[in-house]
Amino acid sequence: MTSVTTHPGATTTTSTTSPNAWAPVALVLVNAIPLVGVLVFGWRLFDLMLLYWLENGVIGVFTVLKILARRASPNARDPQGVPAGALGKLIVACFFTVHYGIFWSVHGVFVLTLFGGVLGSLPTAVGAVPFYAPPDFQPVSSLAAAGTLALALASLFVSHGASYVTNFLGRGEDRTLTPVALMAQPYARVFVLHATLIGGGFVVLLLGSPVAALLLLVALKTGVDLAAHLREHRAAGRAT
Repeated sequence: MTSVTTHPGATTTTSTTSPNAWAPVALVLVNAIPLVGVLVFGWRLFDLMLLYWLENGVIGVFTVLKILARRASPNARDPQGVPAGALGKLIVACFFTVHYGIFWSVHGVFVLTLFGGVLGSLPTAVGAVPFYAPPDFQPVSSLAAAGTLALALASLFVSHGASYVTNFLGRGEDRTLTPVALMAQPYARVFVLHATLIGGGFVVLLLGSPVAALLLLVALKTGVDLAAHLREHRAAGRAT
């Protein structure tokens, strides 16, 4: 969408910061890769949960890049009083890396123990109570064994990288969002995804991981992801 303002002797055209029309389509296509994994390569619940956990790590990487790439005058400050210059951006990026890294690691522990059967593969340690192991646990993920994890992960980097270039840099979001706002941005998205995946994952486990349930989980995650993507970039547009 564009707006045209005419002054005496000159006409200027400015574009809004709404996300590109193709970006949601690309997001849906990338999220469709797990559908192929389930239908063609026989991915299991753990394979999906592992991939989605790795995607949260990709989101963290690009958030750090956004914080460091945010453009502002050297003496500018956030509304929170944090310097928006190079030193302030570095401090915020370091804090985010530690804080988000801890959150991401704990999420990984949940994935490995609840859906990967890590505890179930260990010897019994407390009395005669065995550790929990999902019924479909296998020591080696079929996703990794098929060699498709690297391809799926690369596609996630490409998708988030394209959004970084076209939306954050190309649409001027690097000027409208403060480092502190950028630091907080992924948490709402990741928290909702985390709750959705954990809840949906347990339902799939209870159903015995049928293909239909796995496909429903992929569709649910895609819908949540798309809604979060649109909300983020609309908020960035309103910040201008």
